[in-house]
Amino acid sequence: MAWLTGCTAPPPGGGAVIDAVYVHAEGIHDGELAQRKAYDLAVFEWAAESGLAGVPSYSELEQDYTDAVSSQVAGKATGTGVYGARTMTLWDFYLEQVERRVQLLKPEIREALSMDEVREYYEQHPEAFKRQELITLKVTDWQGGRALSTREVVIDETNVRMLQEGDDALISAALDLGQGELATVQRPDGSFAQLECLSRKDNGVQPLDAVVQAAASQLADQRFGSELQRRISAAS
Repeated sequence: MAWLTGCTAPPPGGGAVIDAVYVHAEGIHDGELAQRKAYDLAVFEWAAESGLAGVPSYSELEQDYTDAVSSQVAGKATGTGVYGARTMTLWDFYLEQVERRVQLLKPEIREALSMDEVREYYEQHPEAFKRQELITLKVTDWQGGRALSTREVVIDETNVRMLQEGDDALISAALDLGQGELATVQRPDGSFAQLECLSRKDNGVQPLDAVVQAAASQLADQRFGSELQRRISAAS
């Protein structure tokens, strides 16, 4: 894919390429077209300006799509195809190219962040880095109109993922309960569980060194969105 290599400025016709591809668009309402096209064009041009990926002509896009389909067919023959029984469409391929550029741009932004910027973001958004609250539940299992068992369940940051893997419906319901609140979780076999939140205790905020990568990624996402919107507005 020669047009995926770096270049210093986008060649002309990016908007025309996007218009041509959108003839094949799937699942896009008419009211979304202008916004989606503006987003895609801004991504294409930004990636090209950054030397990460150029803007293809429509013929180049079609050729690279044909090559990708050939690889997909060969992959299916060897059991390595990624689209299962469905053949990748030109629209699928195009969306991959837009997303590929997004995933190239975000690390560039993240790598340019200073530790002071990440720390400031962390301090300004404590809600994003809260520890899992300490929740104590009373769980009563019912079937056929009678209680089978009652148990106490404690959820904290050390076990919440394991508990969700074991019973996602019950734990997800529990995480939404305030102290003293009740909920009922229905089971596929007709049984159900009644939950009562006995207590819920704030567990503070995770230290910066434990979440520095997450904070940097969130800040990079925020700056990506702001810069992309600035480019879209400037082009309109």
